[in-house]
Amino acid sequence: ASLRSGDVYIFMNASRNMMKMLRQEEGGLVLYAVRLDMGRMKSAVQASDDELISSGISYEEMLTLGLTTGYRGLCDLFRGDMLGARRGFEQAMALLHRLGELRALAIFQRYYASLGQAILEGGVADDMLERAICSAQAAHQMDVVHQGRIRRADRRISPGRLDELARSNRDLIDALRYADSTDTYRVRVEARRGLARLRIASGDYEVALEHAIDAMTTATRYGLSLRKIDLRILIGEILILRGDPLSGRALIHAAIEAATRIGY
Repeated sequence: ASLRSGDVYIFMNASRNMMKMLRQEEGGLVLYAVRLDMGRMKSAVQASDDELISSGISYEEMLTLGLTTGYRGLCDLFRGDMLGARRGFEQAMALLHRLGELRALAIFQRYYASLGQAILEGGVADDMLERAICSAQAAHQMDVVHQGRIRRADRRISPGRLDELARSNRDLIDALRYADSTDTYRVRVEARRGLARLRIASGDYEVALEHAIDAMTTATRYGLSLRKIDLRILIGEILILRGDPLSGRALIHAAIEAATRIGY
């Protein structure tokens, strides 16, 4: 085995809830890390005959391939390569569906739906988002369920559509209650961000700013660097709407510079 020949080194902890993958790419060595919030990764010994691929690839190898491909798609998404992200997510979803790994499948279905109508045809994004929520529910992964509902609420937000705003508000409030009761900070950040956008749509800029600042505070506390960039832009937009264009544009400009430095 050799990193230079394209081989991937895989490490799994004793509890089998975390996997790290090391490989050589054009820019140097890249380390992928995957941690399961619940459950454990199966080994080839634990997998049934039906779970083994006819070509002789074990369950572990297939799972590793699915996770690695999916997270490479996620890296492409962060870099703005939407077509690369789509390919990665589609390949990962096919593998994870075959293995019955609903938790990981739901995560990549949700990211796939985030590609939006610019990349996906017709109602594919909405359909995939509903599939992600169903997969997460089947796997009893409520954090992913609420993240999917937050994404769904975000897609519904449209000024003047009071019925859609009310439905979005219910999803977002439910997600925020779940986050507060379980101390799930990522869900809290996403729910607050969604509530800020909803309040912008309804013209309540003061409350929108409160939600956005709460999200920024939580993101800063837990080191969510990429989300902080998005939130700076959101806060800047709110400041402009409130009548402070100078501060708003300065904040947006700083966020863009931060994103450019890291290729986001």
